[in-house]
Amino acid sequence: MKLYSRIFCLCWFRLASAATALPAVKNETCPRSGGLVFLQKTPSLRRLMTLTGMDRVFASTSGFEWMPVDGGVNRACRGKSAGDNLASYFTVQQGLADLSACQQLCESTEGCKGVEYHSSGRCEIWTREGGIEASISLDGYSCYSYEISDFIEVGAGIDRACRGETVEDDSSSHKTVQTVTSLSQCKQLCRNTATCTGIEFSGSRCEVWSHDIKASIAAPGVLCMKLEFTKIDGDNRACRGSSTSDNNPQNYIIASGAASEAECKDACRMQ
Repeated sequence: MKLYSRIFCLCWFRLASAATALPAVKNETCPRSGGLVFLQKTPSLRRLMTLTGMDRVFASTSGFEWMPVDGGVNRACRGKSAGDNLASYFTVQQGLADLSACQQLCESTEGCKGVEYHSSGRCEIWTREGGIEASISLDGYSCYSYEISDFIEVGAGIDRACRGETVEDDSSSHKTVQTVTSLSQCKQLCRNTATCTGIEFSGSRCEVWSHDIKASIAAPGVLCMKLEFTKIDGDNRACRGSSTSDNNPQNYIIASGAASEAECKDACRMQ
């Protein structure tokens, strides 16, 4: 999980005249700025609405999934920082058989943001506003956040194989191929790759794409998904428009109340 020096959520949408197409933010420039990351939504450039509630869940979202915090295994959950562990952030349940049972209990709890599970059966159900933003190393513990999925299906998604510019474009230079044990592991490989744009998954085969996925073809048993938010120029970047000096306030709105990266993403989805 990426830690941020401050919470400052800017939702970019770039303005254009009616006679011209909206300019793309991707491939433009984000100057270095400590503690900030610019995430572009796919598809990019959507008009945004002012937020009135950050925790609302809409039927149009792509669903929730469990995401490991800092690797998940042998990690204990924390709030804003490694020392932030207020008892008000979670409720404790004992006697849970395994991590899956702890997660299922959280899913049925209003405001579920994540879980911390210990091999003894201890389960912390986190409901902290802003979610789980940090963790510490602690043997026997697992920490997972429950967030809106950051992958979206290409076409119908299932039974589709990813392609580049056209349906014929399957260049080996567009991707790297890994052997994995699950779809979740394939997704995590993508998240851990700064240039990743999406994945193709089938059985134990995972393609981590670094080229824009613009097409797909029918392929039984194959799943093609784009990463919804992609980093622009890596970590520690502040976003700009057509040049490094283009920081026109008309390019974005400030989403007040976003307490974490996940809530900033939610702000972008609410448009």
